[in-house]
Amino acid sequence: LAFFPGQLKKYRFKRYRGQLQPDIWRKFKQKWEKTGLTPSIILLIAFAEVLTFWSKNLYFTLNLTVFERLSLHPEVNQIVGDFTNTILLPIDNSTLDTITNRAQKIKKQLLQDLDHIQISGIEVLQELTRRSNAGLTALMPIVFTSILGLNSSDEKDLKLIFLGEEVYSVSQTPQVW
Repeated sequence: LAFFPGQLKKYRFKRYRGQLQPDIWRKFKQKWEKTGLTPSIILLIAFAEVLTFWSKNLYFTLNLTVFERLSLHPEVNQIVGDFTNTILLPIDNSTLDTITNRAQKIKKQLLQDLDHIQISGIEVLQELTRRSNAGLTALMPIVFTSILGLNSSDEKDLKLIFLGEEVYSVSQTPQVW
């Protein structure tokens, strides 16, 4: 079912969470290490494959959150804050290919997109909305976020201990329904 934002009376964001056992995670990373693909890219391609199957759409665009702490001041690393930006990543699953080849293509596209991070995904969505005259609408409503492997060891990848104890958590991305 599809709804327009004005039709929604009650809505909420829901976070889904899972955890792999450390030995399974280690094997997963070892399997993909030789391809030069990061765990986040592998999970991104798996997510895209599931969305392709579920939605029956071979072409779509994902919102990706990216950490962007610019070195604009010598003490920027002492600032606590949200340094999240977004980029839009097009997915094209129209050709038959191996999962490794698809992941390599997505990695290449992602690296190209990151070269243009000065224009955020939200700015692109605003411009698309302005040009379409369609009013408020979520054009790219699916978000993928991952910080796996960000300065951490195998065990910390799973538990994110380096971020401290989680007391409260909420996920809300304003550019999606």
